[in-house]
Amino acid sequence: MKFSLAVLAILSIYLGGCAFSSISHGTEITEKELANIKPGVTTKKDVYRTFGEPTKSLENGSLLFFSWTRGDQQAFMGMGATDTETKSLMIEFDNENFVKDFRLTRGSPVGSN
Repeated sequence: MKFSLAVLAILSIYLGGCAFSSISHGTEITEKELANIKPGVTTKKDVYRTFGEPTKSLENGSLLFFSWTRGDQQAFMGMGATDTETKSLMIEFDNENFVKDFRLTRGSPVGSN
């Protein structure tokens, strides 16, 4: 009986120091949505309609960034590990507000926090 209580006490301390959580920031952009971006055809208005407000805008709106992060956090007794992936979609517009170029990259846009 004493052994069972000791094991129960140790397990309570051990498991009490564990924490797991899911990380999710931003709206992930699907392959189907990316396929609909056509340079010279898709307008800035189309991009806002499809993706909403950008995460970041540079050069008077001629560069828009959309970022999202997905992953997991784990902690045990004050020590933790994070396994996340951040992606950014960069869209560049020409002087007439048509998509000039776009690319999907890993990581956050330059200068974001």
